[in-house]
Amino acid sequence: KLLGALFALDELKQKGDSCGTGACAGGQVTCDPNDSMALVCSTDTLASVELCNGVDDDCDGQIDETFLEGGDTTYNGGPYSPDAGATKGDPCGTGACDGGTVVCNALSPAQLTCSSLTSGSPDVCNGLDDDCDGQTDEDFKSGGLYALEGSVNINDAGKVLGMSCGFGECNGGTVQCDPSDPTLLTCSTYANVADDICDGDDNDCDGGVDEAFKEGGIYALSSEPYAADAGKVLDDPCGTGACKNGQVECSNDGLSLECSKWHKADPEVCDNKDNDCDGVTDENYKVGGDQPYIETFAPFLDRFLGQSCGTGVCSGGVVACEDDDIICTTGELASAADASCNGKDDDCNGITDDMFLPGADVSLDDPYTVQVEELGLGDTCGVGACSGLVVCKGKSSLECDGEGNESPDLTCNGQDEDCDDVIDESVPTLGDACDGNDDDLCATGSLVCPADLSSETPICEELGAPITDICNDLDDDCDGAFDETFPLKGQACDGADQDQCLNGTWSCQAGGLACLDDAPNISEACGGGDEDCDGEVDEGFDLLTDPEHCGSCNTPCVHPTVSSWLCVVGACEVDTCDDPTDHDLDGVPTNGCECSETLGGVESCNGQDEDCDGSLDEDFDLATDPEHCGACQAPCEHPSVSSWLCVAGACEVQTCDQANTYDVDQLPENGCECTAVPGGLEICNGQDEDCDGEIDENLAGSPCDQNGDGCAEGTQTCSGGVGECMGDSCPVGQVCDGESCVDEP
Repeated sequence: KLLGALFALDELKQKGDSCGTGACAGGQVTCDPNDSMALVCSTDTLASVELCNGVDDDCDGQIDETFLEGGDTTYNGGPYSPDAGATKGDPCGTGACDGGTVVCNALSPAQLTCSSLTSGSPDVCNGLDDDCDGQTDEDFKSGGLYALEGSVNINDAGKVLGMSCGFGECNGGTVQCDPSDPTLLTCSTYANVADDICDGDDNDCDGGVDEAFKEGGIYALSSEPYAADAGKVLDDPCGTGACKNGQVECSNDGLSLECSKWHKADPEVCDNKDNDCDGVTDENYKVGGDQPYIETFAPFLDRFLGQSCGTGVCSGGVVACEDDDIICTTGELASAADASCNGKDDDCNGITDDMFLPGADVSLDDPYTVQVEELGLGDTCGVGACSGLVVCKGKSSLECDGEGNESPDLTCNGQDEDCDDVIDESVPTLGDACDGNDDDLCATGSLVCPADLSSETPICEELGAPITDICNDLDDDCDGAFDETFPLKGQACDGADQDQCLNGTWSCQAGGLACLDDAPNISEACGGGDEDCDGEVDEGFDLLTDPEHCGSCNTPCVHPTVSSWLCVVGACEVDTCDDPTDHDLDGVPTNGCECSETLGGVESCNGQDEDCDGSLDEDFDLATDPEHCGACQAPCEHPSVSSWLCVAGACEVQTCDQANTYDVDQLPENGCECTAVPGGLEICNGQDEDCDGEIDENLAGSPCDQNGDGCAEGTQTCSGGVGECMGDSCPVGQVCDGESCVDEP
C-alpha cells in the first residue's frame, strides 16, 4: 500500500489506483523505482515549492497555503508600511491606492502585492496622496525634492509649501501648489504681478520700484522736444528755453517719462525766443523751416529770416520778425493798387501798371473793329495801315498808337490802305467770272489779285481741277458734245450673273459705263445643250455619282422604301431606308429595302432572319444551349432534374431536383433515376445503395469475427448479394489476445 503520500487522500492506495492532485493530478500508484518494497504515485516528481499563483504546486491538496493567514510568507507593505504583515485576501492600500486587496504578485509569484498599486503615480502638488505612501505633497514640503524657483523675486527662492512669500504688489502671499502645473509651486499673490510702470510702486513684485525708468533701466526721456535731454532718467534735471529748470518725472499714464516743465511749451512764434523748448530760437522761420515769408509777387518765392525781399517800389527789404510774425521790412511802401499808368510797380506785386493790363479795370475798345472790345496795355489794335499797340494816354487812360494812318485802297497790292479790314476791295473787275488756262471751256474761275502781287490788275484764278466728260448724257466740258469718250455705250454685253450670255446693254451708270443685264440667270441643264453660253455641254453633272442623274441624264434613283441613295460608278445603291427597321440585303435597287425586321428585331430560334442581318438564328448555340439542344425549340427537360448541360448538342444532367437522387445511366430521357438510401452505406444485397454505378463494392476482404470470440481473424466475402466471414480461427491451443482467445504461450 502507498505510504507517506504527498496528498493525504492517496494514503494506503494500492498499485494501479489513480493518484495525485494539483500539479501532480492524473498519476497512478506504481512500484517505487528506488525501493522495490514500496509504492509511489507516478506524478510525485511534478511537485515543486508552493508559489502564489492559484495552483497546488506542492501537490498536498492546498492552493497558495503559505501565503494565507498562518502561512510563512506575508506582504511587505509596499509604499505604505502599515500594510506590512498582511496575507493574501487582506485589505490594503491608502491614498490613490485605497480599497485594494493583498494578491499574488504576477511578476514575482514568490511574493505578495496590493491589487490597487497600479492606481499610484509620482507625487505631484495637489493635496492628494498620489504615490500611496500615506503622505500628502511630501515632495513639496520641508525636506522634499521641490521648492519655489524665485523667478519673480530671488528672495522667494527655496521656499516650500505653506511658507509666506511675495514682495511689493505681491506682499502677504503663501507658497501653494501651482494650479496650472501640479509639478510646480507658486506664491498665492503672484497673480498680482504686472509690467513695471512708472508710479512709485513695485508692480512686478521683484523688490524694485520704478527700476525700468531709472539708471540701467529700459526707459529714458526721448529726444523730443530737446535733443540734449535724450537718455535722461527719473529725477534727472531737464528742460531748456521756456521749459528750463525742470526735473524728469513719471508721465500720467505711467508708461513713459516726461520733463516737469514741458507744460510751459508753446508753438514757436517769430519773437527771438525758444517758445517750444527744443533748444532752437525761431527755427520755423529760418532756412529749412516750414513758416517762411512768402513774396507778394510771382513766382511767390519763400524767404527766411535775414534774406532780401520786396520788388517794385518795395525793393531792398530784409525778412525780419515783428509782433510774433515774419515780415518784409519794406512792405509798408506798397500802394493799395497800381492806379497810375506810369511804367512802375506801385503795389509791389511784380506787375507794372496792372490796372491797365488786358482784363484789368481800365480798357480800350478798338476804334477800327467793333468786334474787339476791352483791350489792355500792350494789346494789338487797329487794322491794315492803322495797326498798332495799346499805350498809355496820360496817367489814367489808353489809346491805339496806329490811329489816323488811313488812305484810299485802289490797286492790287495786298494791303488795307483804308483801314476797313478788307484788302484790295476797290480794284475794278475784281471777282468777275472767267475761264482759266485749263483743258475745258467752262468759265468756272474768277478775277483776283495775284498772291505774289506781280500785277496791280486782277488775273483769272480757277481753283478746281479741269472738268472732264463723264457718262451722263450731258456736255460736262462745255465743248458742245456729250459722252463722246464712251464709244461702247448702247452695245450688247453680259452682266454680273452666272451665265455668259449677252443679254445686257452698256449704259451710263454713276458717271461711267456699266452693263445693265436684267435677264434671269440661265443655268445649265442635263440634256446635251450649252444653256449658259460657256462653250461646255452638261458641265456640273456627274453621271457616275449623282443620284438624280445616275448613269444618264434625268435617270434618278427612286423607290418608296428608300429615303436616301448613293450613285456609285453610275449605278444606284441604297444609302438609308425610309423605315429604320427596313434593310436592303440583296443590293438590288429596284426592290429597295426589301427586308423588314420582325419581333422587334430580336432574333428567335426558328429558322428565320428577324433582325435582317443576313444570318439565321445566329444568337443561338445549338451545341451548348439547354433550351435549344441539337435543334431549335428542343429543350432539355425532365421533372426530376433542376438544371441541365447541353454538350455537343446532347442533353446531360447537371443537378438533380431532389437530394440523394442521381443520374447513373446517363440517359436524359429518364432523368435522375437512382435514389440513394439514407446514409448511402453499401450493404451486401446485390443493389447500388450509394448510386455510384457499382453494386456491393468495397465489402469483401475486410477482417471479420464469425464465432464472436473477440478475435477478428476471418476475411469478409460478398457474392451474389450474400455476405460470409471465411477462415475465422482461435480455439484449439488458442492465441490472438487482440481482445481475447489467449492461453497458449
